[in-house]
Amino acid sequence: MKTYKHKTATITGSNKYQEIRYNAAGEPFVRFRNLRIKLNEVMKQHCEELSHFLDCEICGVYGETVYSAYLIHINDTGDQAKVFYIYY
Repeated sequence: MKTYKHKTATITGSNKYQEIRYNAAGEPFVRFRNLRIKLNEVMKQHCEELSHFLDCEICGVYGETVYSAYLIHINDTGDQAKVFYIYY
């Protein structure tokens, strides 16, 4: 895991693509450590500043608390994703 410092936030992630998988109900999900993040529960949000900082387009955010969230980047073909964790 790499750690990035951005203003008052800390971002962690491997910056590597992972395959988008599907559970038994057919819902797509990605993993971050031991957590499954269902993509149908991710809020679509484009963050220009963080996208530029991480050098990949952040297209979704899964909020965990007020102070932390998971940032999702999905590639152009839609079969792979990158996941980052941001906390303040």
